[in-house]
Amino acid sequence: RSCIPLNVDVQMTTNRQIISEGGETIVKLYDTTVVRIGTADIVLDSGGFQIDGGDDAAETLMCINETLSDYGYAIKAKGDQWQVTDGKFRLLRFVDGMTLAGAVTDAKKFGPASTAARIPSKRFAPY
Repeated sequence: RSCIPLNVDVQMTTNRQIISEGGETIVKLYDTTVVRIGTADIVLDSGGFQIDGGDDAAETLMCINETLSDYGYAIKAKGDQWQVTDGKFRLLRFVDGMTLAGAVTDAKKFGPASTAARIPSKRFAPY
């Protein structure tokens, strides 16, 4: 968080809305729905701000990341590309409208810090 200007953090928290609607939780930043949390899946959308860059992108990224942290996911920015990761197994290129299938269900089963239980196996044993 230290690399994000304080004014962006303040703007994000001031302009974010969290709404419960029909069994879903919707996170809006200004008028854009950036995260939609269903009973099993999470849908992400930057509203096009990923491409724009600047403070708008930083604010959108921060808003999405604060929401995803409860489910063990984060978005990392590399230049003008964003990548979604669970910090363990998944690394996906971010695209508007993408769905993290089973993210809510997995977080309930295994806890927010992991999205899958890894069982040691001789087949996949380290060197």
